[in-house]
Amino acid sequence: MATEAPAQPRAADATAAPAPVAPQRRPWIVRRLRELVGSGGRVIGLDVARGLAVLGMFAVHTGVIAYEFHWLEPGTWSELAWGNASATFAVLAGVAVAIIAGRTSIPDGVPLLQARMRILVRAALIFAVGGIIVALGTELVVIIEFYALFFAMSLPFLRMPWWGLAAFGIGWILLMPQVRVLLVDGLRDAHMVDTAIVELALTGFYPALTWFGYTLVGMAIGRAHMERWRVQLVILGAGVVAIAAANLVPLALAPIEDFLLAGWRGRVQGTDLASLLDPEGHSGSTFDLLGSAGVACVVIALCLLTQRWLRWVLFPIAAVGSMSLTAYTAHALVFLLVDGFSADPWSWVRLSVGVVLGCTLWRALLPKGPLEWGLSAISRATSDVSSRAPAGR
Repeated sequence: MATEAPAQPRAADATAAPAPVAPQRRPWIVRRLRELVGSGGRVIGLDVARGLAVLGMFAVHTGVIAYEFHWLEPGTWSELAWGNASATFAVLAGVAVAIIAGRTSIPDGVPLLQARMRILVRAALIFAVGGIIVALGTELVVIIEFYALFFAMSLPFLRMPWWGLAAFGIGWILLMPQVRVLLVDGLRDAHMVDTAIVELALTGFYPALTWFGYTLVGMAIGRAHMERWRVQLVILGAGVVAIAAANLVPLALAPIEDFLLAGWRGRVQGTDLASLLDPEGHSGSTFDLLGSAGVACVVIALCLLTQRWLRWVLFPIAAVGSMSLTAYTAHALVFLLVDGFSADPWSWVRLSVGVVLGCTLWRALLPKGPLEWGLSAISRATSDVSSRAPAGR
């Protein structure tokens, strides 16, 4: 009987698709470096702007800034940090709120609830950090507690579009300085000026009632398509116009200052009414707020416009901005632990270089700063609300 020939193995089909190859995972140091220069989803321009604001506040706290600005004298340009650095920090608080609340997408339903919970928990934790710094008795005027209030005050505005936030922010800046003067005068008559709540809201170095206008401006920037260069140019132009108006309008009003303030003199007692027309930083006037908001817009716009070309140069400053709460707390501890630190003429250089190096090394190893990691973990855990309906409903 004839036997069958053994079956020959068939050749592999030439048209068969090749087996998928697992993508190679980049080394962790490469991933950290890519994130530092803005390739990991972060907007490095915002981190650079926040880092510059933090370093500017260091300059104010160490007393190295000049207190009289002249365009033709570069040695006086440090005066730009006075009032503007902290204002930029407050504007960037609004940008952060808008990012948490969905950027250009207006949240609703469960996402809105989650955003509100995250922002409220962050505000509470930041306020606690600021309270601890103040309780330790540093010589600084700490902005952290006021910064937390800006977060909490933003909750009713989370569903506004960018143009509504911009209009509200401008109106807030124009009106609230006058409202603050009237409120302080009324509370002074009621002997309530010295309470902690009044200090945070009205009489402190960063009064929340007026400074919240910065946060509304920042929310408008964060809600707009700030990744587009046309929007960045609009932000830049708006900042330049605001700076010009804040400095030129008081000059135009100077001849009629007494006439403008005549109606206030019999109504408000014990208040420096001239400060209502003063454009200098921390005067609390409309022109102070408008000019500082303009400086913040210019800084943010320039950082966004140049982030693609300068990210490899500025990533150490971006590292500071990406962990600004940790950097600010660290600098407060330096003032607490080192006696007479601000008396050293090189204190700002030493502090800035130390913080920049420390933040850069930390971010090269880990994705977040220690305080930022705690804020993110706790706020995300508390806002983990399920969007699914209960079973059987």
